[in-house]
Amino acid sequence: MGELVLSSTSARRLRRAREVALAARLPIEVSRLRLELRAALRDVRDSRSRLVETATAERRRLERDLHDGAQQQIVSVGMRLRSTQRGLAPDSPAHRDLDLAVEALEATIAELRRLAHGLRPSRLDDGLPAAVHALVADAPLPVRVSVADVRTTESVATTVYFAIAEAWTNALKHADATSAEITVAATDDGALLVSVADDGIGGAGDLTAVRDRAASLGGSVSVESPHGGGTRVQVHIPGSP
Repeated sequence: MGELVLSSTSARRLRRAREVALAARLPIEVSRLRLELRAALRDVRDSRSRLVETATAERRRLERDLHDGAQQQIVSVGMRLRSTQRGLAPDSPAHRDLDLAVEALEATIAELRRLAHGLRPSRLDDGLPAAVHALVADAPLPVRVSVADVRTTESVATTVYFAIAEAWTNALKHADATSAEITVAATDDGALLVSVADDGIGGAGDLTAVRDRAASLGGSVSVESPHGGGTRVQVHIPGSP
């Protein structure tokens, strides 16, 4: 909004005032649209954050339900079958059938645990630094890990962990590296900067899965991977607005 005040009126002054008003209309309108766009983007960012947090909470609930509900029930059924089996002759057909049934239940439990792990890694229960160190504990090559112990939301920690895991897996499979480095650091504006680097053969493609995970939180990904020059994947997760 603006106000143009004339100390005195005349035909010439009024004409110049109209000219100024007309000239100012476009930049004022552009400024108004920019403010509206900024507000709309802020609303979208806030809405996306709420959706991510809701999805993360739902994944945790599903993980808990799988562990405390279905898995425990299947274990209980397996124990009953084993108890019944002990009363049968070891060479009887029923004994062998119960063996097959228990094996099927054990395979089902393993599949449920795999699904639950994919929803949210249980390693995050001890924090992001511990989870990343556990991720590379059995690495076949030397890897330096530096993860800042910063307070993050559940969705940010999960996104960062999976982004590191996917970039790390890609390095192990394709980089032919002799060493690697993983860092997570906080920036002055509250953002997180994640880096997974190796000294391998380079030539890595676009890591779509990592990019999609970062984008879900308004983040970005850059991949530097010249042929013969190693690979560095950097993920930037912005702080709370």
